[in-house]
Amino acid sequence: RNIRIYHSMSDDPVSSAYLFSSSTLSILGNSLTIFILLARKRTRTSSNSLLGHLAFSDLITGLLIILSNAASSVTGSWIGGDGWCQGHAYLSVLICNVTYMLLTFIAVDAFFL
Repeated sequence: RNIRIYHSMSDDPVSSAYLFSSSTLSILGNSLTIFILLARKRTRTSSNSLLGHLAFSDLITGLLIILSNAASSVTGSWIGGDGWCQGHAYLSVLICNVTYMLLTFIAVDAFFL
């Protein structure tokens, strides 16, 4: 069953293109960050570990959250079903809170340590 979303961007190709391009850039940039942090031994520090976790959190956001929103904006309705609708809402809040927590830890690490 298709659930109609309140604000459809299917008539606005610029918004849909923006969502897809921001998702693509997020996936590429965060994947590259994770690769660099894992590939070089000298980058394996506690501060960079926090940055790696932040990059992973943003990678999941780009893969799951933004792409789902982009696909729904193109079609004009939610295409993920009821289960993914609830999972999407839960993950959006969870990943945002994890990101805020990581940013706080990075700030504390930079200021106090």
